[in-house]
Amino acid sequence: MQEYLLDKEYELDIVFSQKEFFGDNAVGSLKLSPSGITFTVICYRNYQQEPTVIRNKIMPVLHCTTLKHEKITLFNTKLISSQSVINLGSEIHNTKLMFTVQYCIIGNHIKSFDDELFINKIKIKQNTLKQWIDKSIVSLEFHKDKRQYIYKIDCLPSFYKTDIDETSAIEFFISATHQFYKGTNPSYNINYYIIYIFSKLKSIKEALRYVKSWVILFGLFMGQLYNIDSVSFVQKNNTDCCYFYFTRIKRYPQDLVLQEVPVPCKNIKSGLKNILPKWFKMDDKMKHSATLFYKSLKSTFDEDSFLDAVKAIEPFTDEFNDTYFDIIFLKKQIFPEIKEKLKNTLNNNELNMLKNSLLQANKHKYNLEARLKKLVSMNNLNSLNLDNTLISYIVSYRNTLSHNGGEEKYSQIDTKIMFEAYSKIRLMLFILFLKYLGISPQDIDYALIRYNF
Repeated sequence: MQEYLLDKEYELDIVFSQKEFFGDNAVGSLKLSPSGITFTVICYRNYQQEPTVIRNKIMPVLHCTTLKHEKITLFNTKLISSQSVINLGSEIHNTKLMFTVQYCIIGNHIKSFDDELFINKIKIKQNTLKQWIDKSIVSLEFHKDKRQYIYKIDCLPSFYKTDIDETSAIEFFISATHQFYKGTNPSYNINYYIIYIFSKLKSIKEALRYVKSWVILFGLFMGQLYNIDSVSFVQKNNTDCCYFYFTRIKRYPQDLVLQEVPVPCKNIKSGLKNILPKWFKMDDKMKHSATLFYKSLKSTFDEDSFLDAVKAIEPFTDEFNDTYFDIIFLKKQIFPEIKEKLKNTLNNNELNMLKNSLLQANKHKYNLEARLKKLVSMNNLNSLNLDNTLISYIVSYRNTLSHNGGEEKYSQIDTKIMFEAYSKIRLMLFILFLKYLGISPQDIDYALIRYNF
């Protein structure tokens, strides 16, 4: 099957199998592009019969086939234009429709994102792994018989493999052509892959969670976002089942030189057996935090990215909420006073229920300022120079954005100071995620030196 790369454009002639939407003999053209997916279709219908899709506007799933007999599934198609051309003297007219598409599966017809696929592997091609892995497989050797130097490419069947849990594993794979090349400028093809291996069938939705998780983790290791080249689903017989096509991230950073990679593979390879399972098995709160951190990397400084970065901090403070409020209730004797006044009204069980309710309701009083100060002190983040003044600016700006503060209050915020604060929040998140994954203090120091956040 043809490979479909996410940074390339493709135009495919298609025929639709769902006649109830477009009628008989409906043909179209599908355009896959990094900037978006669109397709046009020409319906040959009696003018009294309007295509169903025009009435529905948005279609969750559409099936079609290329002229090369490749099955295609289009997800979340939205009608953006329709044009009718009536032939004079005839009751037949053509309707030309244009749609946008959110996702595209090439090679299979899928009923929904929740459908199980007959696959046991997700194969992600990502050649920027070369910078992270830093593993050369090209060598220059002297050939005695021919009395000349030749380039030799050694294909590694598997660079690294570890289990994620009882039913899945992850493997880093390098493939190359098995040939010898002469001359000073050899042309050779080397590809880098991440492969998820499953013992159970996976749905599209579940498979994409793994893809997204890897993109975020790789962005964490590299200090900025990098695109993946292709995503394919592989059957048990190791043939490509289908390709997944979607719009790429519209940000293409310059290649980092090796010494600038914050968390290179060589520094953490011995710990990957613990790091990778912990990352892919995060609870929902940490997954949401990781997604917000990803969004902050994806965009430049603005109001939304600032709020995303601040929200991403919350899971790292949950661990000491209970302790904090228990101490406040004990030290200030808030509940003992309440208990004394209500002892003749409520029994012990009811008093305990009241205490637990009050504790839960008052957790939010541990405000952002206290959270940030405690995070800095608990995680030895004093090197960030996130002092009380800067923390106060962060709290004030967050409150302004979250609680619709007035223009006068907004005008008092210094943009340069807020950009500095935003950069330090992102750097704090970077450090906290590395600590969460169990990366050593020495490797964290190495990371901080090699990339400027």
